[in-house]
Amino acid sequence: MSDWKDIRNWSREEMMKRVARFKDLKGSDGGLPDSPLPECRRKLYAVIGFQPPMTDNAATTSPVGADASAMPAIAIAEGFNLGYCKAKPGKGPLMHNHDTNETFIPITGKWRCEWNEGRAMQHVDLNPLDVISLPVGVARRFMNVTTTSRAESTS
Repeated sequence: MSDWKDIRNWSREEMMKRVARFKDLKGSDGGLPDSPLPECRRKLYAVIGFQPPMTDNAATTSPVGADASAMPAIAIAEGFNLGYCKAKPGKGPLMHNHDTNETFIPITGKWRCEWNEGRAMQHVDLNPLDVISLPVGVARRFMNVTTTSRAESTS
């Protein structure tokens, strides 16, 4: 691997492999343990990275699940992942954790991000383009809590 100080020139063809057009993203509504549950219905879009975990442990999953991680728009393995989650109000994934950081950015509506479990549970409500970054091993959950007519744009 070359040093970051070594400036590299990339052709347009090479760089276009690293461009993801939102309109062209392919989502998946399966591939995670809670995917079949009605209250957890959502669509996940792997944008950058998200290769499936390199383990046979069934408890270790990609943040976007096996289905979406098999089709990222920009397939790289550089230690960074980005994806989108789309869910109707009242829906979102169950409490879970990862062996990676998880950064969450709502695009539309209002989303509640909860972390910890039991008496230690905390939450923050996020508006479009707000960001939360959850560290490795912290239990987390995200749920669409939009209550206005904007809910239509998040379904």
